[in-house]
Amino acid sequence: MNSPRTRVPLLVVLLASTMLVAIPAAGIVVPGLASSNEVDAKSLGVDLERSMWKAIADHDMRTVESMLASGFLSVHENGARDRAKELDLISKLKLGPYERSDFVVTREGPTMVVCYFVEVAETIDGDRLPKRRSARSSVWLMTPQGWQWIHHANLNPLPPKA
Repeated sequence: MNSPRTRVPLLVVLLASTMLVAIPAAGIVVPGLASSNEVDAKSLGVDLERSMWKAIADHDMRTVESMLASGFLSVHENGARDRAKELDLISKLKLGPYERSDFVVTREGPTMVVCYFVEVAETIDGDRLPKRRSARSSVWLMTPQGWQWIHHANLNPLPPKA
């Protein structure tokens, strides 16, 4: 006959093995285990950001406009901008050489969030910002027209106004 001491470890083993099967089935993410969907989301998110940065750097406003959702909203240190104001800002934006890094991407249904760092010198609203590393965050939405940029946060500090 089994003593209580030998039954407890067996019960723990059975519960643990059941949880290992149930966790992936429930959609719970286990750190260190990237599903193919997570890998695909990261690759897609990085590609979307690369495409947008290229269009902006090339002053390809036709592409930029096609990628911005009608309800687009951005936030910068000096406030929020709707689609029209962001398009105006982008049309006047002057980017220096840039490097993006440390992408983190998550997808939930038709929404993808892309966070990353960029090192770039840029001119925003006439203010030349020095080349420095700053965080950015974008939200992309799958629409009938494809992936569209619905939100962007530029966390690069602006110089104080005189």
